[in-house]
Amino acid sequence: MPALTDFNTSFEQTCRLLKTAKEAGIKLVFYASALSANDPRHLKSWDPTSIISTKMLDKSAIEDIFGKAGFKSWTILRPGSFLNNFLFPKTMMYQGFTETGALATAFAPETLLPIVAHNHIVQFAAAAVFDPVKFNHQDIEVDSEFWGSTP
Repeated sequence: MPALTDFNTSFEQTCRLLKTAKEAGIKLVFYASALSANDPRHLKSWDPTSIISTKMLDKSAIEDIFGKAGFKSWTILRPGSFLNNFLFPKTMMYQGFTETGALATAFAPETLLPIVAHNHIVQFAAAAVFDPVKFNHQDIEVDSEFWGSTP
């Protein structure tokens, strides 16, 4: 869970984790980031003062150090929005969604939300473990489909 009072916590934890892994002789590492974390400033809704932007910059900084940490093999996965967030009981975090089946959002009507099932992320991670040469030094954006506001 991200610390909402110190936005550098994830970065600092990752630095310590990578250092410890390197010292322990670990050769293969993964990072589950987020779509667009490699260049969040290009996003249409970019607002450098928002909490989301702060976290995206943190993820971007983690991606930068991750690839430079000197591991023999590394892979960065950038998943989209989790499909499971739209399944009960997680739907309860969206006011009224569980009761009505209608999701009220601030998204523009033309917005397409990249959706990914957890098992698709796991499949990519497993593939990278079993074929580290193929997935070495790769940044992989993972989404299963795009959802819009209208059917």
